[in-house]
Amino acid sequence: MLRIVLTATVLNLAFAVALRAQQVWPGDVNNNGIVNEVDLLYWGLAHGSNGNARADEGADWQAYGPPLPWSQSFANGVNFAFADCNGDGTVDESDFDDAIEENFGLAHQTPTPDGYANATGGNAPRLRLQPSVPAVEGGAALDIALSIEDALMPLDSFYGIALSLSYTAGLLEDSEDIEFSLETNNWIEADNSYTEYLFHETGAQGKASLAITRTNQIAVPAQAGLIGSFSIVIEDIIVGMATDTFYLQIDSVMLITPGFNVIPVVPDTATVLVAKDLGLVNSNHKRDMDDAVRVYPRPAKDWVFLQSDWPLAKAVLVDQLGRAIPTELQETSLYNYRLDCSNLAPGIYWLRAVTNRGPILKKIIISD
Repeated sequence: MLRIVLTATVLNLAFAVALRAQQVWPGDVNNNGIVNEVDLLYWGLAHGSNGNARADEGADWQAYGPPLPWSQSFANGVNFAFADCNGDGTVDESDFDDAIEENFGLAHQTPTPDGYANATGGNAPRLRLQPSVPAVEGGAALDIALSIEDALMPLDSFYGIALSLSYTAGLLEDSEDIEFSLETNNWIEADNSYTEYLFHETGAQGKASLAITRTNQIAVPAQAGLIGSFSIVIEDIIVGMATDTFYLQIDSVMLITPGFNVIPVVPDTATVLVAKDLGLVNSNHKRDMDDAVRVYPRPAKDWVFLQSDWPLAKAVLVDQLGRAIPTELQETSLYNYRLDCSNLAPGIYWLRAVTNRGPILKKIIISD
């Protein structure tokens, strides 16, 4: 028994010495060499924790000697002491404000990978970017909504998410004229818990970072509602061009549980047409929308199948008298759907649905 106790003591002392041999760079919570959006997820997991204060408190971008180890460590082995960015012995909002935000993007060594995990489809949650309009004229503003869908894989243990994004910086009114705001009463903070988010963009480089985290170490189930929206102001189109395209793309995703298990997620891209004359564009857009959703067979009997170039939502089936019929589109694969028509009387119906580029209206014929 004495040998076991001595061995444990030696291990603890060795760990303390190893920790003290490292240095804290304020904001680099996961100690991978750079301050970025993923550090907010680590900070959110450690939020509210207390431990030994550093002898030299501060959040300026410089190396600080760490204190004795705290009682907790992250899944990657980094001690919670690194989340105490200013060294006062408590992980709180000041560590976010004074270190993660202030030192964002700074590096003290060649960074090691953060562990982003994109999924390519199948039974994985999907992020959605949905523009408020499919096309705008130069000088107009638009919103692009961010949401998550988990119909193919119920996501019951959400704690935080980090995104690396890119966008068409050359079409912004100002090189930094893109903002993000959380949706009021969003599902991430549905239990009225404190949630923090960080959005940072690099202007002319067309790169941005977003992270959202809970702070009470309790997970919530993902829901279909909006998470937030990107607000963008488009500049006037270049002389000599009739149209151009603005895109916002999610390059990398990291979605975590309270145990810092990373769940792969399918990313998304939003595109918006920018034009000098929306009248001409809208005429062409209507034809494009008609071609983008294909219905078969025609006529149908028990099932109608739809192939779409974009996700479909808010579907309503209407008969020839204008009566709405309860409808549920079943997604069989990415942007492919089926509609149960076995209980419909023979005749002509109209399917109204919403895509991320606007509404569509498709004629459906049900045979005897």
